[in-house]
Amino acid sequence: MNKFQDMTGALICGGKSKRFGSDKRLFQHKGKTLLEISFQNLNQICFETVCVFRDSPPSPLTPYPHIFDDLEVEGPLAGVLSALKYSKTPFVFVLPCDVPNLPVEYLKSLALLKDPNKIVVPYTTRLEPLIGIYPKSFYDTLKIFSFEKRASLKAFLYSLPVSKKLFVSLFDMGDKKVNMSYFENFNRPRAYVNE
Repeated sequence: MNKFQDMTGALICGGKSKRFGSDKRLFQHKGKTLLEISFQNLNQICFETVCVFRDSPPSPLTPYPHIFDDLEVEGPLAGVLSALKYSKTPFVFVLPCDVPNLPVEYLKSLALLKDPNKIVVPYTTRLEPLIGIYPKSFYDTLKIFSFEKRASLKAFLYSLPVSKKLFVSLFDMGDKKVNMSYFENFNRPRAYVNE
């Protein structure tokens, strides 16, 4: 599969896994860690892929190329900001580390919708702001927005004019229909034991 040379992958890995009860980045699913699965999927289509951590990663994750959150900001928005600042490419493909069921084909289909003037994110039964294509040119706008109280990626996206965003509903992907289960976050380990 050809990589998008104009796109950097940013795997958001800074969550504290409070609901999960342990570091879900290291949780084994089908013989690999959640982080490894998502990293490999994203890295198949992006020119370069980095993990974005809030704090120093545990030793099993230090070999992965990584950067750190913008510490002036809370939540996932901090990771997206850091990825946009770091990127040498005009687009950043953002993905959380806990959605291992998203197929590479879907990621590629989403990447094909990239637009230098729009942020592209899926909309399932809700907006999925941590899965999507963010043009690097949005860095300054997002940074300014981040200083607002209770700033979130979702609030940022809803604040943008229609001309600056594309919300992608579920669609057919070749001979396969995009399934809601692709977007399931791993938040409680007992549901995934022995998978």
